[in-house]
Amino acid sequence: MTLEQLYYIGELAGVIVVAITLIFLTVQVRQNTRALRSSAAQNAHEMAEAIYHPVIADSALAELVVRGIRDPDALTEVETAQFTSFWQNGFFAMQNWFYQRQEGVLDEGIWWGWSKILIDITQTPGIRRFWEHRRHYFSNDFRAYLGTELSTRKPSPEYRPLGTSPLPPAPGFKA
Repeated sequence: MTLEQLYYIGELAGVIVVAITLIFLTVQVRQNTRALRSSAAQNAHEMAEAIYHPVIADSALAELVVRGIRDPDALTEVETAQFTSFWQNGFFAMQNWFYQRQEGVLDEGIWWGWSKILIDITQTPGIRRFWEHRRHYFSNDFRAYLGTELSTRKPSPEYRPLGTSPLPPAPGFKA
């Protein structure tokens, strides 16, 4: 066997090793992507549970949130602070999900469900007031998304804030 033949055999072996490595890496990336998406979905559900659990567990907080959604002027200063904190936490979670969706980590179907809730809840007077006073704490991308979505999508006709009786839509929304 000549030196040239050995060279070509070495080249061929190198190409085979590189091809096997690329196949292995492709499989690993796909498995990692599935695991990442699964983890993001689990995290979104856990965050949602953490947001809703206090309302489920505390009827006084549930009453305050419902009153605040309907008529923010009816809340005391302390109640307004509680209402604002509750929704600040919720909107930060939704902003997180928004970014996970943009990065392709959060499943589109999961995001779609939360975006419907987001669009619907922003039709209420209390959330409109909350957003007017707190929107500057959120990213430009999230604010732009809300501005675009709220101007192009209509709320669900059957929407009932947190399962309560329906409300008429609140006036204008500013991103």
